[in-house]
Amino acid sequence: MSTQRDDSPTPPRHGPLSRLDPLETNPPEPLDSSGEPAPQLDDPDVAFRHSGWSHTRARVRAALASAGVSESRLQSFDSCGSHCWVVRDAERPDRFRLVSDNCHDRFCQPCATARSHGIARALAPRVRGAPHRHVVLTLRSTDESLDYLLRHLYASFTKLRRTKLWQGSIDGGCAFCEIKWIPAKRRWHPHLHCICEGRYLPKQALSDAWLACTGTSIIVHVGLIEDREKTIRYITKYASKPLHKSFSHLSDRLLEAVKALHGRRLCLTFGSWRGTPLMPAGDETDWVYVCPLSQLRREAADGSVAARAIFTRLRHPEAWLPRPPPGHPDSPIDFAGIHVDPTRTASTPSTAPATST
Repeated sequence: MSTQRDDSPTPPRHGPLSRLDPLETNPPEPLDSSGEPAPQLDDPDVAFRHSGWSHTRARVRAALASAGVSESRLQSFDSCGSHCWVVRDAERPDRFRLVSDNCHDRFCQPCATARSHGIARALAPRVRGAPHRHVVLTLRSTDESLDYLLRHLYASFTKLRRTKLWQGSIDGGCAFCEIKWIPAKRRWHPHLHCICEGRYLPKQALSDAWLACTGTSIIVHVGLIEDREKTIRYITKYASKPLHKSFSHLSDRLLEAVKALHGRRLCLTFGSWRGTPLMPAGDETDWVYVCPLSQLRREAADGSVAARAIFTRLRHPEAWLPRPPPGHPDSPIDFAGIHVDPTRTASTPSTAPATST
């Protein structure tokens, strides 16, 4: 069977970072650090996918309900990761992946992570050998609502792209919205990360143009991204990040973000990149059904070395792969032709590294 695939890589290991990274990116830490017991999930497949952010997931679910989203959206969010099974590559039988029912909700952390890697792979063909620039556009901190600030940010960016400075320097690119909450000031801090293809863009000239577009803001950043691999890492890093840890633990701020982001695009392309699909097309990889995830867990718990080795090679769940045949019974896993080294994990090219789930 020909299917689409998603390598869903882990967050990349960054090489040298731009000057902005210490300011715009915090070191990773567990989202569920409250010390409270993790919410119990009845479905083991759902728990397998969401155990790493269970506290935040419960808060997000409550915010979605308070915002009045549809019952079908809540049901999809609740069941994300259910009906999970294992597939393997027909041509490379040591490559395995998990497949499940996923919600694709922008506030679902595993789905947002998978989506960000999909966006990076879709835009990768646009990243040629020429250098690219990382441009950050911020708004002056005010007491306005997040909804107002987002509308102001996007309208100002539209004005900026019509200026002679921008059109004379930037051929095309993509922009990602990132939102933070500043507790000390009790203010929102939305800003745009742009990956731009084009020529030299003077920072002071950009600052002046941005002030003219926003009426209040002069803080911008322009940094050269010197190679293709780093550009793709930046796209992966900034794509689809609606939940920042600065407010994911604050119920009132989380609810405001859910309402303000309703129907709003967090990733957009412009210029010569406009119209580029933001999700990758499929390939001709044949993925062969192996067994339900629950069966693999049982066999691994019973001491199967091969089943344990498969766990080191599993990829993130993939929603658009086909289901196994209905009524497919549990049977001993056929390891024929599956050569797994329990001491080694799978590896793939740097643009799509393997992920242990």
